[in-house]
Amino acid sequence: MTSKLQKVEKIEHYYIEINGIQYGLEIDRIMYIRSSLGKITIYSNDGECISFLGRMNVVEKEIKLLDKRFIRCHRNYLVNPSYIADTFPSSVVMTDGYRVKRGHKYMPSI
Repeated sequence: MTSKLQKVEKIEHYYIEINGIQYGLEIDRIMYIRSSLGKITIYSNDGECISFLGRMNVVEKEIKLLDKRFIRCHRNYLVNPSYIADTFPSSVVMTDGYRVKRGHKYMPSI
């Protein structure tokens, strides 16, 4: 009898509930999160996005419990640094080409 050891990678998910339906989003697939007028929109690396009512500070705390790499670069944006293609003094360009604003308060974090 032979045995093999395999490294099983644990995939973290961020769960949200919208209209009674629970959605699980893989943390590693989340590129950035945007907040606007009380609505949170999560953008994934496959081009999909999901929106729900919420507050960025709550989402930030929940996401950072799962993955501390996420960076708050503006009061309205939380980004996954794995998807940052380029940085500029006033913005960050994501791998999908989207330009995310950088707030003065958050400049040192990137």
